[in-house]
Amino acid sequence: MDIIKFFSKIRKLKEIERSGWIVSGVKKPESVADHSFGVALLVMLLGKNKNIDLEKALKMALIHDLGEAITGDIITWKNFHATKEDKEKKEETAMNKIAKDFGETGKEIKKLWEEYREAETPEAKFVKSIDKLEMILQAKEYTENRKNLNPYIETFFNPENLKEVKDKEIKNLLENIISLYRSKPLKNL
Repeated sequence: MDIIKFFSKIRKLKEIERSGWIVSGVKKPESVADHSFGVALLVMLLGKNKNIDLEKALKMALIHDLGEAITGDIITWKNFHATKEDKEKKEETAMNKIAKDFGETGKEIKKLWEEYREAETPEAKFVKSIDKLEMILQAKEYTENRKNLNPYIETFFNPENLKEVKDKEIKNLLENIISLYRSKPLKNL
């Protein structure tokens, strides 16, 4: 594997701002790399007492949005940028390119990404739950600490976001956060 070429490709994640925060009016929002770091850290902190392969879950957390280095951060909510199916196709094409370009490491990354996407294993279910936790915690931070946000930020506190959350402990935490913010209109936050 050409580490220089690989790093050059993935470092773009440091520059790609998360689209949902931009649409919400957040100035200087987190990057995709910031988000992936947050997910990995939460996996490390909350995964210790779970019946999962923690190393595998950490790897999955680090690469779960890697395809966005090629596709960018695509919003599918209410067809903002694309349908969910379009996004999945674009991300799969990107991950196929990464797998092709980076040999055995690329194949390992693609396999982990596919496992994450399919959400059948305990590790994938856990990382998907943590992905939502990190997103909603970030929305909470932006809501509490920023001004001039628009009502789009409220979509992050939509209970529909909990559909993919399979971990009961994380789901309870998220339900509490969501109920707190759903009870307050944006202008009162």
